[in-house]
Amino acid sequence: MRDKDSQLFEAALKYIRHKDIRQIDIGNMSLLDSHIYQLSIYLTETTNNLRSLYLDGNNLITDDGLIRLSEALAQNTKLAHFSFRDCLLLTNDGLKHLNEVIRMKNTIIQSIEFTE
Repeated sequence: MRDKDSQLFEAALKYIRHKDIRQIDIGNMSLLDSHIYQLSIYLTETTNNLRSLYLDGNNLITDDGLIRLSEALAQNTKLAHFSFRDCLLLTNDGLKHLNEVIRMKNTIIQSIEFTE
């Protein structure tokens, strides 16, 4: 994502900060870990009712981004659907961390979708 796109992404997160957002679909946006960090901050700073998060096709996200996002999602007990298909840089390390967080914190998740 270019700098201007990054600024727009950050502005969008600020705009929705006080909204009751239940689904975020930011698939195929060429997001980097830095954007996932911004999303993670949003998720930890807001009381959110996020039920679904779609990151499909963001093949520049690494385990570091997924681990940071997992920690933020640990505070969300309502997330039911999480999808990151075609995020090709993710490895078992990031997936294991996500699994641990979900197992320990989130008991209602219904589906996680990813590409092996």
